[in-house]
Amino acid sequence: MWDSCAACLLLLFAQLYYFQGSQLVQKPGIRPWIETLCQPLSCRLPVYENLQQLTIRGVLQPTADNVLQLQAVLANQAPFPQAYPDIKLTLMEFNGRVFAERVFHPADYLSESAARLLDSEGSIDITLDIAKPVLPIGGYTLELL
Repeated sequence: MWDSCAACLLLLFAQLYYFQGSQLVQKPGIRPWIETLCQPLSCRLPVYENLQQLTIRGVLQPTADNVLQLQAVLANQAPFPQAYPDIKLTLMEFNGRVFAERVFHPADYLSESAARLLDSEGSIDITLDIAKPVLPIGGYTLELL
């Protein structure tokens, strides 16, 4: 009797993981439980990704050699390490009209020696050189993708 109940319960958990696993492992309250269950089974969970728990702050300033330099800090407030996101830089005129956008991928802003994941509650300094546009810059935004 107990063997069949345990088998049914195991089957239920297997079905939940199969149909909802990718969403369940992204929930901070559930992920530690799944990690605990996966350790004896040697299964690998996908990397935790939650853009709401990442922040970026930066300053865009001209340099002496007619280049703009973006200096930013990317921080992870999540309780788990996360994959590095893409960063979108949008340049605007003084009236707010967008005149240039570029998406930087992790390979564009990370050094080769950087860790594969951004540590839990960790941060990384980013410096990017950008060709100075012809139009004057009235503002800019940084967005994580």
